[in-house]
Amino acid sequence: MKERSFFLILFLIFLFQIKICGQVVNIEDKRVSDTVKKLQGTVDLSFNFTQNTKKVIQGASSVKLQYYKEKSLFLFFSDIGLGQVDGDRFLDKGFLHLRHNYRFGKGIVTSEVFTQYQYNSLQALKSRYLVGFGPRIRLLNEKNINFYIGPLVMYEHELVDDIAETINKDFRLSSYISLNAFLKEKIKFHHISYFQPRLDLFRDYRISSVSEFELLISKHLSYKVGFSLTYDKKPPVDINSLFYSFTNKLSFKF
Repeated sequence: MKERSFFLILFLIFLFQIKICGQVVNIEDKRVSDTVKKLQGTVDLSFNFTQNTKKVIQGASSVKLQYYKEKSLFLFFSDIGLGQVDGDRFLDKGFLHLRHNYRFGKGIVTSEVFTQYQYNSLQALKSRYLVGFGPRIRLLNEKNINFYIGPLVMYEHELVDDIAETINKDFRLSSYISLNAFLKEKIKFHHISYFQPRLDLFRDYRISSVSEFELLISKHLSYKVGFSLTYDKKPPVDINSLFYSFTNKLSFKF
């Protein structure tokens, strides 16, 4: 039954991912655990290769902290990246994220409130501020697998790095589906897909999908390999709609 549930969910996820022909930060894969009543954290070091119209080599470091107490979960994430485009031009990106979860009853429904600051020179994003809220709903929770959906709403204020320094102020859905599973004793699989349309103009949307395999080397150390893909229906002028990347990470957990 557990294997059937896993493969059914995985099949539905890949159907969703095939439909993705950008600038979405995947928060779901930053969670360490939402059941341990103590302070936890991880430090990740990564090396990424991205191919669109240019070849991009990037290195990044991230810090993730969370504290679980009674029915509340407090999360903080930071991620800073530097890189090189076509061998000579440097780029940078980063974000800071704060989130609070409150679990109701048996934990089938959890409320989420979050805020975030983000920038990304490759995607001409000078700055973006987010604030949002909504429910996180658990659809499946077995020993080796769990599956969640999150129909959230957010407000964003962004400054585009173009000649006019365009400012966008929009309300968007920020809905997601999330799957986490143990495939073997020391191998984990994580997947998250986001859909973020404007509430007043649904044809202006962003989609993001991330899949990651994690090999547990020891109690505190793991190795991660992932693939991510984002699509922005209406990106800034001269910026591609489609981005994808492969990632390799060493992750230290404490």
